[in-house]
Amino acid sequence: MKKIFPFPLVLALIFFIYQPSLQSPFKTLDEYPFLVLNSNIHDLRHFQNAFFSSFLGGPFYRPLVALMYTVEFHFFGLNSFYYHLVNVLLHACNAFGVFLLCRNLLKNDFKSFWAALIFAVHPLQWEVCLINNRSMLLYSFFVLWCVFFYQNFLQKERVGYYLASLVMFLGALFTKESAVFLPCLLVVQTWAAGKLPKGKKLAPFFIGVLFYALIRQNILGPTIGFWNSGYSMILGVASFLWVVATIVRLIFYPFDLYLDRSSPLFSTLFCPQIIAGFIFCLSLIVMLWRQKDKMTRTHLFFMAWMIIELLPVSQIVPLNIQNNMLYANEHLAYLFLIGVLVLMVEVLAWGYAQAQKDSRKVFQCLAVILVVSFVTLARQQNILAYDQKQLYRASLSRAPDNKRVRVSLALALASEGFLQEAKKELQKVLTFDPHDDIARLNIGRILYLQKKYLEALEEYEKINTSSKRLTANKEEVFRALIDGYRIALEKDPQDPKVYYSLGIIFSKKGDISASIAAYQEAVRYDPGMKEALYNLGVSYAQIGQWPQALEWLKKSLQIPGDPQFDRVIAQYLKDVRQKPKAPKE
Repeated sequence: MKKIFPFPLVLALIFFIYQPSLQSPFKTLDEYPFLVLNSNIHDLRHFQNAFFSSFLGGPFYRPLVALMYTVEFHFFGLNSFYYHLVNVLLHACNAFGVFLLCRNLLKNDFKSFWAALIFAVHPLQWEVCLINNRSMLLYSFFVLWCVFFYQNFLQKERVGYYLASLVMFLGALFTKESAVFLPCLLVVQTWAAGKLPKGKKLAPFFIGVLFYALIRQNILGPTIGFWNSGYSMILGVASFLWVVATIVRLIFYPFDLYLDRSSPLFSTLFCPQIIAGFIFCLSLIVMLWRQKDKMTRTHLFFMAWMIIELLPVSQIVPLNIQNNMLYANEHLAYLFLIGVLVLMVEVLAWGYAQAQKDSRKVFQCLAVILVVSFVTLARQQNILAYDQKQLYRASLSRAPDNKRVRVSLALALASEGFLQEAKKELQKVLTFDPHDDIARLNIGRILYLQKKYLEALEEYEKINTSSKRLTANKEEVFRALIDGYRIALEKDPQDPKVYYSLGIIFSKKGDISASIAAYQEAVRYDPGMKEALYNLGVSYAQIGQWPQALEWLKKSLQIPGDPQFDRVIAQYLKDVRQKPKAPKE
């Protein structure tokens, strides 16, 4: 136990950093739809559904994450404290896993402790406080222990370690898609241990990948699209170089952290970001190549670790796996950071060993300052994350065009009753993208809450794609409008305008019989209402009653009115007469 005695310090720092966010409520960005509105996780009796459906309705197959949410809901309901606590505990377990893995590979407790400590407190890990990042935390847990057990198997050749590694691999595979590349890392690990003849033992891991792919294909069908052209693929890969440069910069200079660091792919290979990313990556490769003679197989293993961890989002394979979006979110560096830290600790340990006694004190002071700075920055980010509106606004101050975050801000404002402010945020989204159905759907909802039912319906009718939520929202508006008109008719049962409006709502709702009845009441109390006569004719035409349609259309045309409207009626009347079963004149 003496060898791992310092680790309680790491645990204490983790809880100090993430304590501010433990009481944070569910956020509108992913957490609310994932947990609060997702009925699939609200009943433990249906836990098996997690293995036969997509992950929370998305294009992912992550049954263990969905199952974990289901178990948590069963015991804790919608108390967000426990969901945050599980995230923090997973992060602590992962830090401990980093310590054990590094100790096994580096054979040095001091280096291993520092790698685990920086991993635990680095500000880049602040997204641990976001419940929706559970898949990354759980996946990392399985990966770390898979590699740890496999390393023990290589060293001690005990079947128990091998089976434990295989179980952890399967856990990773059913937690996050990135695990399909994990067998490649194990191949490098086998080579680094100098035991490539044992590589045949990895066959079950690759079979597991094939098995997973077949299950995923059977349940989700094809969810990944190919690139449109070779140039698009090159552009995607080149854009990824900027992601690498951004992540490395944030590791060494974590002062520009914000939520959802995503943007559309760059449109040309000659934009400054791609050029800068290319120069950075090329310089990094040249620098490492010059040091190749000083590198051990363990160093090369951790370099392979970094490459393989970013491979799923690198777009090097000819698949458009990111839907033409560029992601440099902080959580992408969660496991990637381990490889960087190991190499960094190795370099600093070498420098410390070469330094004179007085210089070593400087090293020690700088190390303490580094840890204190990281802890302070990480805790500040968690304090910021406690208030989701503050978190979203901080993100939008750096990326004002981020529609996803702006919609989440609007939803947060609306949930607290700031409907007009929420509407303004959603209207900003529509200025970026007039076809954003999510923003328009939420504008309609806000108008409904403001009892502006006709305006809400108008917004809903601008949405081209259908969804269950859109249908439910429309029904909600229809009920409110119909109830309102019926109350108005109780006050004045002979108001033709109210009957006419009621007919329009029934028509939009698809209840043609009810709309005909309402229009008939309208023309009963106002026989000269041209619009009601026309709509009555149209309604009869919609149900194929052509004689009645012709009768009411002709009556409408006989009423004096706008010449342009008369031309519309005349054309519709002509179209009706051409129907096979319509009366001929």
